[in-house]
This record gives sequence, C-alpha cells and structure tokens, in this order.
Amino acid sequence: MREGASRDEILDAILCAYPAAGLTKVVDAIDILRSIPDPSPAPSSHESDDVAPDSSAAAGSAWHRVAAFEDLSEGRGHIVTVDGRRVALFRVGQVVHATSNACIHLGGELGDGYLSGTTVTCPLHGWDFDVSDGRCLTHEREGIEVYPTQIQDGEVRVLL
Repeated sequence: MREGASRDEILDAILCAYPAAGLTKVVDAIDILRSIPDPSPAPSSHESDDVAPDSSAAAGSAWHRVAAFEDLSEGRGHIVTVDGRRVALFRVGQVVHATSNACIHLGGELGDGYLSGTTVTCPLHGWDFDVSDGRCLTHEREGIEVYPTQIQDGEVRVLL
C-alpha cells in the first residue's frame, strides 16, 4: 500500500485480503478505517456552490447547489461532495432525495447502490434504506442521515 492512498483504495486492499486474512480481520480493519478522519475528501463529479442561507435554514446550515436536475438520472444514485461531506442524491420522479453516502453497516457508498422506488440497497452487503426518511429496512437499527432538498431554476440544492 502506497503512502497517500485514498480511503477507497485502502478499502479495496482490505477487501482483497479477505481470502487470506479472514472475515474477522477484514471487519476489524474496516472498523479502524471508518474511525480515522478523512483529511482529504474524495473528488466528486460535481462540487457544490454555496447559496446564501434563507430563513428556513437551521443555524449554521446553508443551502448548497449540488447538481442540475436534468443531470440526475432517475433510478440511480449520484455522489457529490458538499463542504467535505459525501452526499448521495437519488432522483425519484420529480423529487430528489439527499442522504449521507455511507452505509451504517460497513461504509459502502449508497450512491453506488441499487435504487428501486425510494429504497436504495448498499452495494457491499445488501442493506436497504428508505431514501425519503433514512430508515434502515434490513435491520431495526438507526438509519442514515437525510438532508432537505429543493429544486430552484433547474438546480438541486441541499441544506447542510
């Protein structure tokens, strides 16, 4: 493993070690990786532009332009980075839902998951989440974070 490897590269190396290391060591390594703060956010296809906060924004929150509505394909996720935070966007009809990108199980990228209606399935181990409210549908556990969205002038905005 080279110095300066991205979190995704490290995760790939850990998962490749599974046949030799075994499940327990792989799960322990992933837990350690998840506990380490990421000093440099992963690049995204669309960096956000800040928008002036409005009266509906909570203290310390602001609306961020994250994508053009027309660029979001229905039925699949999209990953953006907002203030260093990875956010998954899901277009369902004329509505866009925004959630944290990391699965609460092992950190799989939900934006790369499989979307059916408002249910996204984590690509790593198949956990299901409702993108409209964040509930975990696979296990009775805490859910994922969801963020308010709005569409103005064809631009999707997320409140963070």
